[in-house]
Amino acid sequence: MDAAAEVSSRRTQRIVRDVVVVVVALAVGFGAAAAYSALRDRGSRGGASAPRSRSGATSGHGAVPGFQPDATSRNVGSSGSTDDAPAPAARTPRDAVASFLAFESHDDFASSFGVLAAPDRASVRSRSEWIDAHEHLAPITGFEILNVDVASDHADVHAELNLRAGLDFVTGDTAPRADADLVALPEDGGWRVAYARSRITPQYAPDAGAADAARSWASWRQRCHTDGEMAGGLLGATYVADRLCHSRGAVETGAVTELPDSPAVEPFLAAFGPEVGEWARIVPLQSPVAMDVVTAPVGESWLVIGVLEASPGSGS
Repeated sequence: MDAAAEVSSRRTQRIVRDVVVVVVALAVGFGAAAAYSALRDRGSRGGASAPRSRSGATSGHGAVPGFQPDATSRNVGSSGSTDDAPAPAARTPRDAVASFLAFESHDDFASSFGVLAAPDRASVRSRSEWIDAHEHLAPITGFEILNVDVASDHADVHAELNLRAGLDFVTGDTAPRADADLVALPEDGGWRVAYARSRITPQYAPDAGAADAARSWASWRQRCHTDGEMAGGLLGATYVADRLCHSRGAVETGAVTELPDSPAVEPFLAAFGPEVGEWARIVPLQSPVAMDVVTAPVGESWLVIGVLEASPGSGS
């Protein structure tokens, strides 16, 4: 497949993904943002955000190093229940959230549906639709509840989550960890989880690793190797990266920055969606060839996913 066809294929995947995500987001109470608006208006990495999306795909075009497929079935609960009745309300907010996260971390989504508060169950409409929605929710693998703040009409339960980290063209980047502020509501003499009112903030690898990854990648490219970069090829101004082959001189980089608000980043928006502005980082390569190296956190390490022509002042 040539470069034009590749970009067209990724753009088609992105459009299809957006349609699905919007439908699911409306079902669980979350809105969607336009690509350039999201890139311009993004907050800092430490800001809270809605739960991240993910893909259930395990292989094929778009899979990159770091993605780990699900190991268990994602279609049934331990009880095998197919009705939409809720589970008995939990005794405390902590118990409600602990039950919910335990079911989620064991891929028992049929059971986690029963722990949802009434507004969530009404929005998602059925147990089967809740199960289907998990194709677009961050996969939880473990958790720790830190503290609980109880108010008159709700409770805030703060937790740390372990997630199944990965990167793909369908859903972008899933961090290895997240900070969660989960809301519990009093219902039926106990408590249930208001997931649509909860916030999950991804915690990516430190930015310092992006510079290390870019330097290592550039050294490999000088020897005409493609180690340290995204499987399937780079995005953006790939012809600039080709100039590194057989180039001479020490590898020198500048300060790590966020993606610029520029039409040049459109291939990254098309491939990964507007959320790319939250996690992608630019490392200016100053020598031996000037360019802006685009990197992504994958688990605890970083990966080069593309290049841009050097921005003013970034080259030597």
